[in-house]
Amino acid sequence: MPPRFAGEIAAALGGPVMDAFAAGVDTLMRRLSAPAPVSAPRGVDLFIGLDMASAGATRWAEPRQEKSAPEGQEGDLEALVQRVNAPDGGLAADREERRSLQQSAEDYRQRLSLSGFGEVATEPQIEGLEAATSKDPERSARWLRGILAQSDPHARAQLANVGLVIAQALADDREDLCVEALATLRGLRTPVHIVIEPERIPLPDWALIRAARASGPAALLAAEYEVARNDARLAELARFTDALGAGAWLDGWTNAALADPHPARVARALTVTALRPATSHVAALEKDRGTGFLGEVAAHARATAGRRCWARHWLEIACGSTDPVAFWAAGTLAARVADLRFFADWRDLRDTPLVLRFGAALGEELRQVAVKRERERQRTLFGLKAPDDAFWAALRGSV
Repeated sequence: MPPRFAGEIAAALGGPVMDAFAAGVDTLMRRLSAPAPVSAPRGVDLFIGLDMASAGATRWAEPRQEKSAPEGQEGDLEALVQRVNAPDGGLAADREERRSLQQSAEDYRQRLSLSGFGEVATEPQIEGLEAATSKDPERSARWLRGILAQSDPHARAQLANVGLVIAQALADDREDLCVEALATLRGLRTPVHIVIEPERIPLPDWALIRAARASGPAALLAAEYEVARNDARLAELARFTDALGAGAWLDGWTNAALADPHPARVARALTVTALRPATSHVAALEKDRGTGFLGEVAAHARATAGRRCWARHWLEIACGSTDPVAFWAAGTLAARVADLRFFADWRDLRDTPLVLRFGAALGEELRQVAVKRERERQRTLFGLKAPDDAFWAALRGSV
């Protein structure tokens, strides 16, 4: 890929500069058509967070989250017991684990760079790729077809992030190709995971929602809502969709689902409505749905929507206060009900002296409790206990 920020410069200047950028993408496609001769570190996921407003990028590493075999789970439990019983409560072990993760990630990036494959662990230049696609859709379509034609799975994964950016940019001009690419590339494990800040939207979801302006990708997005197995996935989809300006599309999906005769679709729509940062479907939540399944789902949905209102209420009081004690008292009450929707409210609140002084600390506390609350939602669907994997496997076998 051309040097960092070359895409933004090419998008702004166009002309020969854009032609040079496109030539650099051509070179990248040819070079990364072979798998990198460097293996990714085991048990480590690399992340790059992109701030589209400031063009900044943050890099970090996390332990890879995978389902463990029973013996692996026992090992994890034994390690947890050792940490809890350590004199410092495991703080030293946590610091060492973070240091080891970051060192493994840095070693991987250096080895890639030395082997001539440094772009494998860098972010795609979104603005440049979008501008290049706008100028010459056929050239971008050729790039995307080349990625999809890769027979080596490692080479395809290396180019998947670039392919996702190009795919959503082609939604208007090459809808069928866009749909094929989204369906193929979104499930790949890439060498580095790109997330869009501040909501940390994974690039595959970002590309799908951005492309949903066209009917084919919109059908894929609707399918994501329909097959979500727990409330955590529904919550992030709703949050991401609104954050990326596709709230009108989600309104339309919700209206159709609420009018469906099947109770499960209505329950899904009620849950999504309650999990959105803001909703225009208040009447649907307040409607009396009896004491059966939909009545119970609606009660959970009203409680979920109410928590968001209370979180914003306490955040407004905190950020409007002039007394540090009142600031932290209201902030603590907000933390008791906040989930990740608080990001939308947090950005809207004005910068007061106390926010400038304590905002970073309160924001981090809110983020930690919100992440924990989202993890708890992995165990529920429509506010009720989520079916286990055996249920979904049996359901797949029956259709």
